[in-house]
Amino acid sequence: MENLIFFNRLKSTFSKIERITEKEEIEKLLNEDYEKIHQCSSVVKTKINNEILAEYDLIYKLLHKCGINNKEEMSSLIIKLFYIYEKTKILVKK
Repeated sequence: MENLIFFNRLKSTFSKIERITEKEEIEKLLNEDYEKIHQCSSVVKTKINNEILAEYDLIYKLLHKCGINNKEEMSSLIIKLFYIYEKTKILVKK
């Protein structure tokens, strides 16, 4: 049951990233190579750190429960998954 909660919360997190981030910033992220996105200090990563990974937020709590205790590691994971999520949406449209 918790993994269903996690995936639902993750999808909700992606929707929030889309809402709070300028389209141009998301496009800029998607133009990066996957191998380089964890290094980027983009607006998207800043928004994840500041507006999504609050200690009271469910995604933060679920990642922490899984043993990911560092906020930077959490945001790196979320940005990688968001990148894959967005790229997959583009591929499905083709």
